[in-house]
Amino acid sequence: MEKFYKNINICILYGRIVSDINFNFFYNSRINNSLVEFEIELNYKYSTRKLKNEKVIIKAYDNIADKIYSKYRIEDYIEILGRVTAKGIEVTQIV
Repeated sequence: MEKFYKNINICILYGRIVSDINFNFFYNSRINNSLVEFEIELNYKYSTRKLKNEKVIIKAYDNIADKIYSKYRIEDYIEILGRVTAKGIEVTQIV
């Protein structure tokens, strides 16, 4: 039962990057070393809700942050597997 609650906030998102990708370092942190934060606009063609211009804040840490910062730019499309947090979506994997 406990495993079910850990996976309850999982989401898969596909969208276009619409903001600058902000890259930050954490100094003297034992948990995370780097963070990227950006905003995507969801692609409504693949959604069941058919909402246009819905924007979501995305955050990624460490190795995933490095991959996103080096590979993606504004107007690129990205598909991510993540989990919902209070401050946005935290990326767990790039699909």
